[in-house]
Amino acid sequence: MRNVLLISAFTLAFFSCKKDDEKTPLASHSIVVDASSHTDWVYFSFEKDTVVSISDPANSNEWDIAFQRYMIKTNGGKNGKGQAGVAIADTTHTGEEGMNVVISVSDTVQFVTDDTVVVYGYNPANPTKPTVTKYVLNPILMNWYNRENTPNGTMIVSRKWIYYFRTAKGKYAKFYIKNYYNDEGTSGYVTLVYKYQPDGSRSLE
Repeated sequence: MRNVLLISAFTLAFFSCKKDDEKTPLASHSIVVDASSHTDWVYFSFEKDTVVSISDPANSNEWDIAFQRYMIKTNGGKNGKGQAGVAIADTTHTGEEGMNVVISVSDTVQFVTDDTVVVYGYNPANPTKPTVTKYVLNPILMNWYNRENTPNGTMIVSRKWIYYFRTAKGKYAKFYIKNYYNDEGTSGYVTLVYKYQPDGSRSLE
């Protein structure tokens, strides 16, 4: 009887370990967000994997991140009651390579919430003197792109840095911005590539 119990215990432990080892990897998602409006914000939920309609963003936990052209805000700090925050995960390994390198959120990561920032814009009346406007945005996401001169004019080109994201409900994701233009070359179409961890752990594999 004792041998039967030992064998049963060994079998249970073996299959438990095997189950842990075979943990399903997080799915990689990609979505194009139409943020081309100069006046309207577009809200996105990592949990729901979609753009969401929000009537009262300051008091809603149903959105995580929002886009208006190249500007980005999150549901935390001065822009919402959620727990959303951002931290830079990797600026060396970027794009898909970086997504494979960044596999977890350490306990020492410091997430930054939204605050008042200064945005410099193009001034058609005096191109050498930019306009200065204050917005409430996420400071970490102010530098997600470079402005590059091309034969077609100045374009916004993503750095493809990898970011950690803490959602409005306190869960975790990682993402990078792949592109700012649609297939026709129209600006304001943000391609977001991300992986979201629904179980609340810090694992991002």
